[in-house]
Amino acid sequence: MIATALADYDEEVRVAWTRIRIEPAKWRCSPWGDEGDGFWAVAIEGDRVLWFNDIEGGFNRSPFSERGVIDEYRCDQTELTEILAKIANDHSARVRSELHEHDVPAELAGLGTIVRRQTTYWELRAATGVHYRVHLRHKVEVGFATEVYPRVELVARHPLLVQHDEPSRSLYFMGTPLDPRRLAATLEAVVRTASEGWRRLSDYADRAEARLRTGHGLLMNAPESVCASVAASLEGAGVRTSILGNAEAHPGYRVLLMGRSYAIARAFAFERLAP
Repeated sequence: MIATALADYDEEVRVAWTRIRIEPAKWRCSPWGDEGDGFWAVAIEGDRVLWFNDIEGGFNRSPFSERGVIDEYRCDQTELTEILAKIANDHSARVRSELHEHDVPAELAGLGTIVRRQTTYWELRAATGVHYRVHLRHKVEVGFATEVYPRVELVARHPLLVQHDEPSRSLYFMGTPLDPRRLAATLEAVVRTASEGWRRLSDYADRAEARLRTGHGLLMNAPESVCASVAASLEGAGVRTSILGNAEAHPGYRVLLMGRSYAIARAFAFERLAP
């Protein structure tokens, strides 16, 4: 489990893990762990031990006063990847505090390759060989298409950002279309056109054709303009619609475009790495 989780992280996280890890060993925690001769302890941070609760299937941090004894039973179901993600986030936050958040450096802007994708940063290498780590502050979404990209752009207006710039609404329908499959294909085209090819109907409506066949219910949750466009197509096919709810918008995000790959976050910091 530890090896699998660590495989997704870079050297800094592995080094941080090495500082706190111990050789996995059974620690007592009565009476809960008596049947299995204790629980596996895997790391120590100060006066707390990180251990795996095989009853609940998750990792926990508990105080200890004596090695080999867990002082407090806990039943969190935390994945080790969540713990490593926090280590990565803390490291990235420290690095970001020393960097100026700015636009794409000129030497990185052209043809290049995505060489690493992590929770809090991506690494890019330009065709000229310069290597950057792009730190993502308050990341909300990423999409990966191919490693090689034609150029890097950082923009504040883009079809991908409609998801965050507009209020979210819920689209309900009533009525079974004559040809649900054809109508679903039409709605797919509507969403693709509205997003300039960046979004699909499945991003907002799971199993749209099957939902249409039921004849009523919630079809999708989507940005206000997308709901309006889809509703117009439904009404044109004789299906009545209602658009309800009004979840507030969250503007202020930007999107880093690397060809058809992208990352959406509040801000980006570019760290030039040594060759």
